[in-house]
Amino acid sequence: MMKPTLVLDLDETLVHSSPRPSPTSSFQIYVRQQDSGRVIPFYVSARPYLSQFLRSMAKVYRIVIFTASRNRYADKVIDRIDSGDYISTRFYRQDCTRGASRGFAKNLSRLSKDLSRVVLVDNSSDSFAFQPNNCILIKSWYGVGEDTELLDIIPFLEILATCDDVRSILSRRIRK
Repeated sequence: MMKPTLVLDLDETLVHSSPRPSPTSSFQIYVRQQDSGRVIPFYVSARPYLSQFLRSMAKVYRIVIFTASRNRYADKVIDRIDSGDYISTRFYRQDCTRGASRGFAKNLSRLSKDLSRVVLVDNSSDSFAFQPNNCILIKSWYGVGEDTELLDIIPFLEILATCDDVRSILSRRIRK
């Protein structure tokens, strides 16, 4: 049987980035603005336990990044955080649908997978518009403070990976 698919948001779920230096920055990338051609530095902080989380989840899931960020930024960040080559596929802003609240919705059917075996972890409930019963809302992380969200969610995701239909479990969870 094929592994289920774990879809992860990028910004404020796995990393936080800012054009201003931060003492918690893990690395720096440079992104050329499409309109002006100007190069902007971004100081990126990896969420605590990110490497451990990706390593653990890659054992039981096929990992996909689905971000509302543009690919010229996202690819540079993903290349840096994915040192173990755990992430198999990437979706970007152009793959999202703009929602009524100005947020971006992520239609998981774009993955062309059986949705009974797909889980999305995201910090924005706007992302859940199309398949709310496939989603787990995680607290936003802005690069500071103690945080164990990724570590804490591992046991639950490991259990979900064994389910025939993740929606049977996730549809019963209380939404924030």
